[in-house]
Amino acid sequence: MISKVLVTGSSGILGRVLYDKLLDEPDFVTYGLVFNRTTNAKKIKCDLRNETEVNLQLDSLKPDLIVHCAAERRPEIVSQNKTQAQSLNVGSTEFITKWAKENNARVLYISSDYVFDGTNPPYNEEAVPNPLNDYGVMKLQSEQLVINSNNANVVLRLPILYGIVEYLEECAVTILFKKVLDSSMTAPMSNYEKRFPTHCEDVAQTIVNMVKYLSKNGTGLPSICHYQAEEEMTKLEMSLKMAEVFCLPSNHIVPENPPTGTEATKRPFKSQLNCEKLKKLGLYHQPRTFSAGIKESLKTFLN
Repeated sequence: MISKVLVTGSSGILGRVLYDKLLDEPDFVTYGLVFNRTTNAKKIKCDLRNETEVNLQLDSLKPDLIVHCAAERRPEIVSQNKTQAQSLNVGSTEFITKWAKENNARVLYISSDYVFDGTNPPYNEEAVPNPLNDYGVMKLQSEQLVINSNNANVVLRLPILYGIVEYLEECAVTILFKKVLDSSMTAPMSNYEKRFPTHCEDVAQTIVNMVKYLSKNGTGLPSICHYQAEEEMTKLEMSLKMAEVFCLPSNHIVPENPPTGTEATKRPFKSQLNCEKLKKLGLYHQPRTFSAGIKESLKTFLN
C-alpha cells in the first residue's frame, strides 16, 4: 500500500505537472523536492548531490514511493560538466535507492530513450541499450542502480518532452519556437534525428496510473516500462508544425545538413519505444496530438 509519494525535481517541466496531479489524488500524501525553486510548504529544498541532505529529508518524510524525476537532461551540458552531472544524475539515484532499500520504500525512476543508439527501432523493454553520449550513459547507470537495488523498483523510459513552460529555453522542443517567431533570419533546423515529442501532462497521467496500480496491487509492474507519443517528427517538422498551428510565416525555416557534432553529444537517429507493456496493463494514457499539445504550450509566448 502506498500512502506517501515523493517527487524529486518537482519544479521541473515534468515534475511540477506530476506533483500537481498527485496532489489531486485523495489516496496519497504528496511531497516534492526542489533544488532552488519552491512555491509551497510541501515542496522542500534539497541538494540531491548531498547524501546527508537526501537522507535528512527522506528520514523526515518517510515516503513509500519516490518518483525520481530530477536530472541534468541537456546532453551538451552533461558532457561539458561531467563531474557535476554525474553527481546529480547518478549520485542522487544511488543515495535514493540506498535509502529506499533500507526503509522498505520503492523507486520509480524516470529514464530516457537516449539509452539506445537509435539504429534498430522500435525498442522494447528487453532491447540491449547502447547509449551514444554521456547523458545516455548516466541514465543507463542509474537504471541499473534502481533495478539491482530492489526488483520491485520500476524504470520508466521517456522520449523528448514538452509542455507548459515558464520560459522557452526550459525544454528542447519549445526553444525551437524562438527561431520560428523570428522570420527575419533563416532558421536551419535538423531534419535528421527522428523524435517522438510527448506532452508532460500525458506522461504525468501515465505515471499516476502506474502509482495507483502499484498501490492497489503491490506488485505486477514490469521492472522497465516505456511511454511515448506516436507521432514521429524531426526538429524541422516540429518547427513547421508550430508555424502552422499559429499561422506564422515558415519560409525562413529550412533543413540543415546532418549534424557532425562530437561523440559526446551525438544523438540516436530514431529511438522509438515500444509501449505494449503499459498498454496491455491499461496504464497507457492516450497522448494528445503534437498540434494540440504545442498550441496549448506556446500560446502565451505569441506576444
